[in-house]
This record gives sequence, C-alpha cells and structure tokens, in this order.
Amino acid sequence: MSDQNARLYARALFEAVISDWQRQLRSIAAQLGDISMASTEEQARRIDAVLPADAPATLRNFLLTLVKQDDLRLLPEIVDALGAVAGLGDLMKVAEIQSALPLSDEQRKEIEKQLADTYGSNLDIRYTVDPSILGGLIIRVGDQIIDTSVRTHLAALHRSMVGV
Repeated sequence: MSDQNARLYARALFEAVISDWQRQLRSIAAQLGDISMASTEEQARRIDAVLPADAPATLRNFLLTLVKQDDLRLLPEIVDALGAVAGLGDLMKVAEIQSALPLSDEQRKEIEKQLADTYGSNLDIRYTVDPSILGGLIIRVGDQIIDTSVRTHLAALHRSMVGV
C-alpha cells in the first residue's frame, strides 16, 4: 500500500510541476508576442524582462536555447506538446478509483457519470481494490484526491481522541 501511495504522491507532484511550467511558459509566450524578427540579443533581453524573478535557471536556459536555435517562435507549440510528452495531455486525464471491495457495474456507472460531470468525459478510469481502506472510496484525478475511506475517517477520529 505504501508503494502505491508513494506513486500517487509522486504523480501529483509531477503533474503540479509540469502544470506550473506550462502556466509560466504560456504567460511568457503571451508577453513576448511575435519577436521572431528581432535580433538574438533583443530576444534574450525581452526574455529577461518578462521572466519572473523567481523563475528557475533551467527555464531561462531553455528559452535562451530556443533563441540560439532560432526556434523561439515554436514556444506556444512546445507548451501544448509538453503535457502530451509528459503523459498529461489535455486530451485524457487518468482517474484512479480505489475501493475496499469490487464495485458493481451500477456503482461504476454512477461514479463515472459524476466524474464526467466534474472533470469532463475524457477520462481514463482505472479501478483497484484495496481492502485496507475498509470501505468508502479514494478517488484521484490529476492532482486532486478525494478520500472518503473508512480508514481515513477512523485515523482522524483516533487523532482527535488522543489529542494528536
């Protein structure tokens, strides 16, 4: 179980980092506009002007590499491709559902309907059975986790009773 939780957290962290990079790169691309006709030096100055002060050095180096290769015009396409390359494309999200017992077809259809209403219909839904959650569900879509498991509720109750 611990290995599975570690992978869930690792995936959530990975998605958050990729999403942050996509957001930053989209913002930078919008601020830069079409500067493909500007000199290499001017492009580098504009990048430095629009980069947030706390931007990682790897982001600046990446953008300067695009300038050096005369590929800065590809930035919007690179941003769109980043999610797909990372396995997080906008086309499909993975929804992981853990239950203590196998779910009936009716239960699965209801869960899938609710998830589609919330996250859209482009979901790759994966079911796993984990008896250690005792009851309820743990649902993970992207970096969001909904934990209604009995195990989690009992742990919270225990913490409140012992004052931890």
